[in-house]
Order: sequence, then structure tokens, then C-alpha cells
Amino acid sequence: MPHSPDRRTVLAGLAALSAVPKVALARTPAERPLDQRVVLSGHSLTDSVEWPLKAMVGAVGGPAADSDYIDRSTTPGSTMKYRWQPESPMDIDAKRGMAKYDTLVLTERVPVRSAIMWEETDKYALMWFELAWKNGKGGRGAETVLYASWV
Repeated sequence: MPHSPDRRTVLAGLAALSAVPKVALARTPAERPLDQRVVLSGHSLTDSVEWPLKAMVGAVGGPAADSDYIDRSTTPGSTMKYRWQPESPMDIDAKRGMAKYDTLVLTERVPVRSAIMWEETDKYALMWFELAWKNGKGGRGAETVLYASWV
């Protein structure tokens, strides 16, 4: 049976927070605009992420949110390495169009642990990250999120 802290333990923990310097406390990141352009670079398991993401953006931002800023650059069963290749045919190409995006959501087709050995995932993840950082957001640098649908 899981242990639940008693009232005294909780109150002691809260009291101890006053002794923690303010700089050590976590800060809430600055609010971001809800019109950031996001590109999902992945495989078939990434395809289903687009619609819930758009719904969440709409729910959080209300009328100010524009969920049409989420694009999908996916190929079923593809690896990061495959999507990096120049001959990868995609309607929306995250690699060539990175300047249009503020955030790159990147994923691998198999567990990352296995893909490092067989697909050079560590090498290609870094290449994707560097591309987003250098060319994303019109050359000002886009953030990269590594989304692992399995580990």
C-alpha cells in the first residue's frame, strides 16, 4: 500500500520552502504566443499527434489561438535519417522549409535505444537540431523537441 504523508510532514515541507533562496525556486517560463509555427517530422505514429495538438492549442488560447500553424512532415515507417535524405518525397519538408517554423518536433520510428545502433539516430538527431537552431524561425533559431513514442 502506498505511503501518504501525514499533515505534519506536509506542513513541515511547506515551512522549509521559506528557507530556500528565491533564485533556487523554479520559474514559470515566459508565456509564448499561440501562433507559433510547429512542424512535426516523423512517421505514422506522429500523424495522430497533429489533431489533439491543434485541439489543445485552441482550448488554451480561445479565439486568439490559431492551430493552423501546425504542419506535418511525415512518412510512414521513416527514420530521422530517411527524412534527412535529399530524395525524401514529402508535401511539407521540414528540412527545406525550417525557416518558416518556430519549433521542430522530431521523432524516430523505433525505440531510440535501438535506433542509435542501427539508424545513427544520435548523429541525425543532432543534425536536425543544428538545422533548426541555425535556420529555424527565419534564421533566429527554432526549438527542437524530441518526441519519443516509445523508448
